[in-house]
Amino acid sequence: MKKSILICSFWLFILMIFSSLMTAQTGQKDTTMTAFILEEIELFSDKQLYISGETMWFSLSIRDRRSGSLSSLSKVAYVDLIGTGGLVMTRVKIEVNNGKGHGALDLSKDLASGNYQLRSYTQALRNFGPATFEEQTIIVLNPDQPIVTALSEQRAMSSHEATVSSDGVASISMNKQAYGQRDRVQLNIQLKDKVGRPISGEMALSVSLKGAGEHKKRSPSKTSKLESNPTAEYLPEDIGMYLSGHIVSEEGDQSIEGVKVFLAFPGERSMVYSALTDVDGMFRFVLPKLYGPKEIVIQVEPKYEDQLSIILDDEYYKSPTTEDPAFKLPEAWLDMANASLENASIRSAYGAFEEQVRYIEDSTFYSVPFYGVYDKQYILDDYTRFPLPEFYFEVVPEVRVQGKYGEEILKVANTWSLPNRESPPLFLVDGVPVFDQGKFLKINNKLIESTQIIIDPFWLNTTIYDGIIEISSFEKDARSFDLPESALRSGYLTLLPDRVFSTPNYGVNEGSNLPDFRNTLYWNPTITTDANGNATLEFYTSDVIGDYEIRVQGKDLPVDTKKQYNLSVTKSAN
Repeated sequence: MKKSILICSFWLFILMIFSSLMTAQTGQKDTTMTAFILEEIELFSDKQLYISGETMWFSLSIRDRRSGSLSSLSKVAYVDLIGTGGLVMTRVKIEVNNGKGHGALDLSKDLASGNYQLRSYTQALRNFGPATFEEQTIIVLNPDQPIVTALSEQRAMSSHEATVSSDGVASISMNKQAYGQRDRVQLNIQLKDKVGRPISGEMALSVSLKGAGEHKKRSPSKTSKLESNPTAEYLPEDIGMYLSGHIVSEEGDQSIEGVKVFLAFPGERSMVYSALTDVDGMFRFVLPKLYGPKEIVIQVEPKYEDQLSIILDDEYYKSPTTEDPAFKLPEAWLDMANASLENASIRSAYGAFEEQVRYIEDSTFYSVPFYGVYDKQYILDDYTRFPLPEFYFEVVPEVRVQGKYGEEILKVANTWSLPNRESPPLFLVDGVPVFDQGKFLKINNKLIESTQIIIDPFWLNTTIYDGIIEISSFEKDARSFDLPESALRSGYLTLLPDRVFSTPNYGVNEGSNLPDFRNTLYWNPTITTDANGNATLEFYTSDVIGDYEIRVQGKDLPVDTKKQYNLSVTKSAN
């Protein structure tokens, strides 16, 4: 009796959890957002001029424009690199924590020389239009194209100055006035408020070859017109990444309410989610932390397979086409450009010897399948490879095979009793639901690596399944069977993983003979000063002789950086 009470209490608890999750995934829009926050993004890159094939490092902070404090609304930011004609060359999604985020973009070696726009926005800002986005111009040079310079005073940077608050002042001191090649640099940073009191804060800092002018950008519009509270056409991603869309009739003229929609990420570890459409036929999934490009499969419940169509919402802002003038490099940038091109060419020649790129990812949500740990697994190579119905009948005692030949039905053998309900198990192939048992059992067993069994009933949003029977193919791509025609299989971009900026330590590797021609000596997006406002960092110069600029951006509060800091590297005596 006590066991039955405990079991009932357990399932009631599970039901409550999934009911709350289901509410967050029904896709309903809040069109009366009385507390809608108008955000403002500040974007900061490690330098102003890049060579195609280099890595661009950047950080961003998002503030509430009314209070000036870091915004707690958006958890995802979008960063686009826009080329000639408004064409988006590459884009990434950045995880935002407490209004702060950072990332890195690998610039294609095929990028043509020109001015490029680095643009950032959030889904919340899309409701206010592109005037609220952050944009700044960078220069990209391709080594295979000749440099054409402009003799006039034309500047490559945008003509709009960034507004800088003096709420914080960062001062920097160095352990030397000039440095040799592969020399140790120590920077001491002190952060004070506007009345001179030391304060703790976070900032991003870069040390790169010195450019020909101030880094300029187009700041979001400050006009009062933008302060009005708009209708939330685009839902703020206030929990994490959202994937949304709507279900319409096959003719496309009617939205359907109450349809079960299934989202799956094919792969080695099953990730399956379910949602219901709202009165407008909309659905929305709140995604866990996933990184990099993924493949998704979206299906509707079987009874609607031949009646409905799935349409995903466009998650990106579409740039208008433009006519850009022919690119000419301002003459003031010529010396730096030639030096950067030469350095990048030498570094590229020795790229194979550089340290492998390292990423830091929070794998909490995809280290195990969505159902937890399976109860039993069978590797098919350990047994005679019967056709699947026979395999489950002969080898897998946790599965019951019923019905005559050619019409077999699989059920999970458990002791659960579901009164007044005959629930089938959930069938998965490489993490993708298969609702047709006949199709599931006809999969070529030579393509299958293993099968996993979950014995207990499993609740997936509004549906309870009598256990789970999963197949894993050798390819792990869910292509060993045909999806319904209404299903949608598509690529999907998730969060950019946190990439580690690597720099040589010549105090340890003093005898290294590998040429070092870095154009960016140092990058750190998360420097934090202590309670006394102090922070110390160390790095080493490269083989490049020249002047470098030290640039800093405050994150916890805007930082006044009117004073310019330069670092000079001369030829070593030895």
